Amino acid sequence: MHNAMADPIHRREWIRDFLALAAYQSPNRDAKWFHRYCPARQVDSRYPPTMLVHGTNDTDVPYEQSVQMQRELARAGVKHELVTVEGAGHGLGRSDPALVRNTYAKAVAFVKQHLS
Repeated sequence: MHNAMADPIHRREWIRDFLALAAYQSPNRDAKWFHRYCPARQVDSRYPPTMLVHGTNDTDVPYEQSVQMQRELARAGVKHELVTVEGAGHGLGRSDPALVRNTYAKAVAFVKQHLS
């Protein structure tokens, strides 16, 4: 199965198709239609090392979504890390600058570790 989430070449087409079609779908009525667009449903052993950063006060994306993704990454044996930023909102908004610096340092270390 093609993994559109992990394939940067097709990402733009994926977004265009999703936006065009999603307007006619209902998650309550057509839940299966949305499965191919759900990152947690696309994880397999070929997925790249992944770092998830999520604030506990994110009102745009529920924190549970990152927990679910972490579970799927672990199930598939993918190297990953979930960094929970207590009190942070979406994009780490309204969080302590020291926590943000620490999170950025973790991200740099993660990338260095998995690029070497």
